[in-house]
Amino acid sequence: MTFVQDSSALGLSPPGTWIRIPWTPQMPNVTFMTSLRMRVSGAIKPGQTRWFETLFTGERHLFTISYNEVRDRPIFPMYAEHRDRALRLAEAPAELAVHFAQAEHLRIEQVYPPTSTRRLSQSLESTEVVSLFMGSGEGVVPQHLSVQFGYFSKLQGLMIVVIPLLLLAAGPALGPVIGRSAVALLGRLRSRLHLGVPGAKILPRERGVLLGRQVLERIVPGRTTREEVLRMCGTEVEEEERTGAPDRSVLVYRGWRAEPETRQRMRWVATVEAWAVLAQEARIEIEHGLVKDVQVRIRRSRGPNPEPQEST
Repeated sequence: MTFVQDSSALGLSPPGTWIRIPWTPQMPNVTFMTSLRMRVSGAIKPGQTRWFETLFTGERHLFTISYNEVRDRPIFPMYAEHRDRALRLAEAPAELAVHFAQAEHLRIEQVYPPTSTRRLSQSLESTEVVSLFMGSGEGVVPQHLSVQFGYFSKLQGLMIVVIPLLLLAAGPALGPVIGRSAVALLGRLRSRLHLGVPGAKILPRERGVLLGRQVLERIVPGRTTREEVLRMCGTEVEEEERTGAPDRSVLVYRGWRAEPETRQRMRWVATVEAWAVLAQEARIEIEHGLVKDVQVRIRRSRGPNPEPQEST
């Protein structure tokens, strides 16, 4: 019989079920074992898994079986009224047991309580048994056995082994690729997003050597020596030498500066709308230790990236 309990304060309760077992003369005989078989819907609950976990390891389920559990709303009033007729757990060994068929495709993730045991069935083929030995306690002591499990196919079982091996083998190759991608992504975010105090100026980005107008005016062809050029402009320089002319060389200074054009979006967040980039290449030709010629090439551009584009 299945019934519910209704009250104005708590509303409608979940359904409860009472099963009447017909009396047989073997019931009081301790050498006989009573076996009750029934089909129950809803005893196995679907587990919470993500879609990619289901793809690789199959679906997850949760099964719970209990003894002396009378705390539910529809059951407790019936127990309180007939508790003098309730049967106590005997001193003889008793256990809660769950049999799982197709043990070769079974994956048990969690068993509660931890004192439960797992073993292969001695009488059933390809069956795993999870059991809990029940102790006889005074009064109504609920005892529960909960198993979280799932079944996987042969393909899923193969994927569990093959995919980690593939990742392990491809690790040395994927590592540099992932590293370069992460660096490129961080660089793109840094070039388009700024976090800081509202109104604070974003410092320009510079690289290489930029020679100012005053420095270039001090370099006089025919008078300024190579050592003076290095002293005024620095030693971060490229030097080109010509074959067959050991007394002639070219000192090349390259550098660029990027000024951001920002727009305040929120109090602490500003976006960079564009970068105004100035790239300079200064070529100083040296002959017999003196400056022979000075050529300066300046390119100005505006774009989303702070680095200057390569000229063709």
